[in-house]
Amino acid sequence: MIEEFINYGMQIANGMDFLDKEEIVLRTLTSRSIYIGYNKECKVTDLGLSTAVMSLAEFELVTRGRLPVRWMALESLLDCFYTTKSDTWSFGIVLWEIFSFGCVPYAGLSPNELTHQLQSGYRIPKPLHCDKHM
Repeated sequence: MIEEFINYGMQIANGMDFLDKEEIVLRTLTSRSIYIGYNKECKVTDLGLSTAVMSLAEFELVTRGRLPVRWMALESLLDCFYTTKSDTWSFGIVLWEIFSFGCVPYAGLSPNELTHQLQSGYRIPKPLHCDKHM
């Protein structure tokens, strides 16, 4: 089963790499935006909030709607800044979801509590069955 989870992670990483090469910042990568199709092929979907950054290293969101705060990097939460690095943070949370068998990241924390905890250096602990190298 772990090998299958690693395979999912690799496929998602390849999809994110493709988007990066196309200069697209996804902004909303969550496990619910990954579809698993025939032959267990993972597809990154839900590109509704993505944006082509056209060689810009980062961009700023000027309006706030409903956003998936549990998957967002601290700079996105605090300053509405999105980069491929903030997408990488979201990818890490998606991996955590996969390896925790679908648990909710940062369960029990409100958006304000989550932001405060992240500012204080808190990071989500690794899933119980994952070894240190995972």
